[in-house]
Amino acid sequence: MLAEWINDYLIELIEGFLQGCWKWLDTFMLSPTSFTKQENGVIGDTQQWIMYSIVGISTLFMIFAFMKELTKRIGGYSNRSNSEIISKGILSVVFAYTAPWMLIGVLLAVSNAITAIFFAKKVNIDTLKKIMDITDDPTSAMVIAMLFLAITVIWMTFQYIVRFGHMMILWVLAPFAATTIVNEEMNVFPAWWREACAVVFMQPLQVMILFFIVNLIGSGKELEDIFLAIGLMSVLILSPGWLRKFLFSTGSGKTMLNAAGGAGRMAMYKLFMKR
Repeated sequence: MLAEWINDYLIELIEGFLQGCWKWLDTFMLSPTSFTKQENGVIGDTQQWIMYSIVGISTLFMIFAFMKELTKRIGGYSNRSNSEIISKGILSVVFAYTAPWMLIGVLLAVSNAITAIFFAKKVNIDTLKKIMDITDDPTSAMVIAMLFLAITVIWMTFQYIVRFGHMMILWVLAPFAATTIVNEEMNVFPAWWREACAVVFMQPLQVMILFFIVNLIGSGKELEDIFLAIGLMSVLILSPGWLRKFLFSTGSGKTMLNAAGGAGRMAMYKLFMKR
């Protein structure tokens, strides 16, 4: 009798928690991410203002780098050539104008394409609502799993609202991050690149984990499946931090810059040799 009362109370609690979350989760997590509205609003205007000042900011960074290297040469310990500074200065302007497109046109497009595969497998709000419908004689283990899933859904709702804001800031500041390439000490572009990858690709990663959870709860016939689904819910919540740590432990971003910088220096060297 007491167990039934607890089950009924938890079901009502779950339904109350989820009432306002479905719409927001559908908008921010279980739909392709889009920046169309933001591109044409105040946020887009702010980014355009930053883009207009890119050449001036990059020139200032190049002057700073030249002055620093001149001071080092006077002291006899210079480790950068003029061609390297010039090539990275040009590279910073190129990346400043292409970085916003790389974020939305490349990273986000790839992320949406991967996520669409799981959307096609019915990982959506309707499927979650059907799984959460546990009013027909649920077991205690199923009620516990539903409670964990409800907490996960609420957490994911807030997490994806924050993700969307995070991506907007990364998009707006992309040109400025690229202009710092010319400076060794103040180069934040590799960090921007890794952060952008972590924020963008957290959606396909978490939708994939949610796909596993939906299948384990929806078709699981053993108690082990339910508890495995509960374990995956904690992984679902913590996965953005793990993805970020993984990307920041690698050399992604620096490798791309070094390759582009090397190509730029080689092009300048060939140009000078022809002359």
